[in-house]
Amino acid sequence: MRGSGLTRCPAHNPTTIMPTLDDTPTLAKNVAVAANDGFVISNFDLDGGTKIQQIPAAQVMGGFSHAWLFNFDSPTYAVGAASTTVDLLTISATQFVDNAAVAVTKVFNPSGTATIDVGINDQNVDGYIDALSIKAVTYTRNQGADLAHDGTVAVHDPTDADTLRVTFTNGSAQNLSTATTGQLVVLVNIVDTADYVDLIPAQ
Repeated sequence: MRGSGLTRCPAHNPTTIMPTLDDTPTLAKNVAVAANDGFVISNFDLDGGTKIQQIPAAQVMGGFSHAWLFNFDSPTYAVGAASTTVDLLTISATQFVDNAAVAVTKVFNPSGTATIDVGINDQNVDGYIDALSIKAVTYTRNQGADLAHDGTVAVHDPTDADTLRVTFTNGSAQNLSTATTGQLVVLVNIVDTADYVDLIPAQ
């Protein structure tokens, strides 16, 4: 439509009028943003095709760069053992960690005191989240020794090639796979100084 800033969307529905950024003042305002709302970003690390990507609002609002979801029947959790370790990613020399959280959205119910630890490698596997019970719906952040949890934000500098790791433990020595319910999300913010190179125009 000429002069309106609205454009048609032929790929989906040729009769649908899609708003553009020029229409922002006319759009409805949302006074509350839910964690499962979506933000749209341009991901410059994507190769080929569109670089447009949707990310959960929970990551943006909470200040997290990464998120992982575990269900009670996820292959990495539902193992025939009382504990299991899941390696999430390898830390590079330019990366730092300043925020970590676990959101238990559905209660896990294996026999025993099921807990989760989040940290770096074996020496401080509980450095970010320490022995958090996953048998209750909860949200906990930065209560491990490597990140402050007294209102002051700490930054942890892992050694190059360290592994960001999650460990699940069932204190009764019963297999984790005995659970029939449960879901949680692990959120971590990793600051990579390499991404800051030429981030904005020089002064």
